[in-house]
Amino acid sequence: MAHPRKDTRLARKPVISIKRGFAAAVASAELIGLTPHVLRHTAAVHMTEAGGSMDEIAQYLGHSDTRITSNTCARYSPEHVQKAATALEFDFAC
Repeated sequence: MAHPRKDTRLARKPVISIKRGFAAAVASAELIGLTPHVLRHTAAVHMTEAGGSMDEIAQYLGHSDTRITSNTCARYSPEHVQKAATALEFDFAC
């Protein structure tokens, strides 16, 4: 039975620090600028676009106020930006 190639670059040492382990994984994958906070924002946007309520998402993220969640999700949501851009489209076929 064939075994998939094991990438040992990250497996050489046990992860002692989540922060350092995450940084090593990001560097190995060449993902510039990726942080746990970016993943948190991404999760919030996906939950919003999947129809999650701001109350549920705020609770999940530990926000004390749904306005914080709403501002975060709106700012990063491609769907939200598309809605705003659509508002500027004009129908000249009158």
